[in-house]
Amino acid sequence: MNWHEVWTRKGLESPGPEVDPLEAALALDGFGSVAASVLPVSSLLDFAARVLEILQPRDNDSVYEVGCGSGAFLGTIDRSRPGLQLGGCDYSSTMVEACHRYFPQITAEVREAIDIDPSPVAHHLLAFSVFHYFPDLEYAATVVGLMGAKASTSVSILDVPDLALRPESEAMRRGQLSEGEYDAHYAGLEHLYYERAWLAEQFPADEWAVSVEDQSVAGYLNTPFRFNVFARRQAAVTRQPPA
Repeated sequence: MNWHEVWTRKGLESPGPEVDPLEAALALDGFGSVAASVLPVSSLLDFAARVLEILQPRDNDSVYEVGCGSGAFLGTIDRSRPGLQLGGCDYSSTMVEACHRYFPQITAEVREAIDIDPSPVAHHLLAFSVFHYFPDLEYAATVVGLMGAKASTSVSILDVPDLALRPESEAMRRGQLSEGEYDAHYAGLEHLYYERAWLAEQFPADEWAVSVEDQSVAGYLNTPFRFNVFARRQAAVTRQPPA
């Protein structure tokens, strides 16, 4: 089994009609089952508010998420800051269908990260907790380049596994499950870890101002082993999306 198969199957699950859309989307997006990945809605809302504070989007700005899944993170963005134009892509058709079901205000499309279209331009590009599913660094570098080409204002790559903390991260994840349960969940499924400097260096210094921050999400056990990258396009090379 590979990650695409995992997420396609996951997208077929149904948490029931009475569940809050954010709760349902979080569960489908993998944040409601294995203990290490459980992420409370309140914590994700706080994190989304922090991201919005950094991005400082204007009214009606466009936000496009790469690997949007069933829309949990875009849904929190919308709840925290209504009125933004929200779109995204995911390589799982079942996840995109779930996104349409839970968040009809989000324009989501079936598309692999490495196939994102730089046109039309969006103000802000996001990827939340998705880069560790990429096959290798070459793939990741290509995606960063495409995100930069599509973004007029900013690129945010969030919840990235820190290579320097890989042993501690994997020990924590293994400690949440028995050996048999861990193998059942993750046999043949690897996470890709990143050097902070390497990811920051994918943004040309003459075009982007880049900052790297420790992850900080309350109640999320992966937090100590993750980081976030925020890149803002320099004013001299700012592009404008279509009106």
